[in-house]
Amino acid sequence: MKKIFTILFLTLGLTSTKAQINIGPIRTQAPQPSNLNTSSRASTNLYIDYSYLNGDPTSTRWSLNSYYTGIDSSVNYIGVAFDNICGYYDYANYASTIVDAEDLGFSSEYPNDVLLRYDSLLVFIAHENNSGVADTIIAQLNTLNTDNTISSNMVWADSVITSTGLSPGNTWSNGINSFYFMRFYVGYNTTAGEKLGAVFRYLNHNKTDTFGLAAGYVPSAMGGYSAQQSNYKNSFLRYPPFISSIARNSDIQLVGGGYLAGQNWVVIPRAEVYNTSMGILSAKGNLEVLKVFPNPADKLLHVEVNDDGLNEKIQITLCDIQGKQVYTFADLPQTLGIYRSELDCGALAQGLYQVIISCGSKIYTQRIHIVH
Repeated sequence: MKKIFTILFLTLGLTSTKAQINIGPIRTQAPQPSNLNTSSRASTNLYIDYSYLNGDPTSTRWSLNSYYTGIDSSVNYIGVAFDNICGYYDYANYASTIVDAEDLGFSSEYPNDVLLRYDSLLVFIAHENNSGVADTIIAQLNTLNTDNTISSNMVWADSVITSTGLSPGNTWSNGINSFYFMRFYVGYNTTAGEKLGAVFRYLNHNKTDTFGLAAGYVPSAMGGYSAQQSNYKNSFLRYPPFISSIARNSDIQLVGGGYLAGQNWVVIPRAEVYNTSMGILSAKGNLEVLKVFPNPADKLLHVEVNDDGLNEKIQITLCDIQGKQVYTFADLPQTLGIYRSELDCGALAQGLYQVIISCGSKIYTQRIHIVH
């Protein structure tokens, strides 16, 4: 039976310990692609960002300290389980570059033969140090249990040790201006079907220093007294003494109605997706494909590509669900700004196929359904 953790107070006792304060929208603080690692592989990175995909329009900051275990009202465990292949592939244009498992041609949210190549891990934090004593911030990747909770099996970790505050002006409480994205470079490849979760820890005995993470939520004006329950039940916390064991954030309900305003920690890995049977090396693509239609297709499949700036052949490949190439064609870009091609699918068996369109290092993939 599903547990619902109810917090039996309305104010959450947060004023004195600086645990939960609304900081508003955060997308203006997104890191830009030029600041991130680049890869020589001809593939597209996927940013797995559950908070944005959940439609969270605003955020709350929570203080974290792994040493607070008793009567202190501070979160001492924060984790996010990456149990769904979804996100976006362009941080500068994230709203229109959303991709999910279906876009990749997968039959489920996280197939057993999917590999994720973790490039980096971003977390939206604030930190002030007033004691001059070094604080330790730890980022971990742990495997998931069969129920998609985060296990204790750690596969990667990194840390930052600092005696000065990391936030601008050494402030934790100056709204969104105190926050920034901390980036950890990971370089971890999962095994087939292996799922990971990110855990963040803050080690500091001195309460004059504060470290906090942002969590996205849907506010009361859009339903509920505190926040709507998350569609992505992927985030976890422990909040002694009120929540003494690690619990899913979305199961924590306020006594007055609604859910805890801290359901999706803004923790965003950048990963590459690879499917062992279909051979996909791309999220959705960085080649500007205008149309692949109709879908489902009967006889002809039409493809339109923006060929401005393309000076290599455009290759179109069609693979069946086992990854076998059933069609391939390469042609030079046209001169009218839009490359158009038609694929004759009349002789292909009904079923799911993957269209892979590439030009040089740019690539686009999309699943299509052929019916006759």
